[in-house]
Amino acid sequence: MFLKTSVPKSICNRCHRTLTDPLSIKREFGPVCYRKVVEPTERVKKMSTKAKEIKELPNVAEWFGWDKNELTN
Repeated sequence: MFLKTSVPKSICNRCHRTLTDPLSIKREFGPVCYRKVVEPTERVKKMSTKAKEIKELPNVAEWFGWDKNELTN
């Protein structure tokens, strides 16, 4: 039986190349793969947060001619 350890892998989770940089080992992604996988996800999170802030502005739907029902979905 194998026990799961919390030691980071020294192989990239995306391209399976060997990682040598301590930060890359901690992230479990090389720098190129990190930009391709993780950063877009963070950008989407920021965009969805910004969208929520915009929805909370009074009458924003009317300003842009948006349907309020579409914004609530």
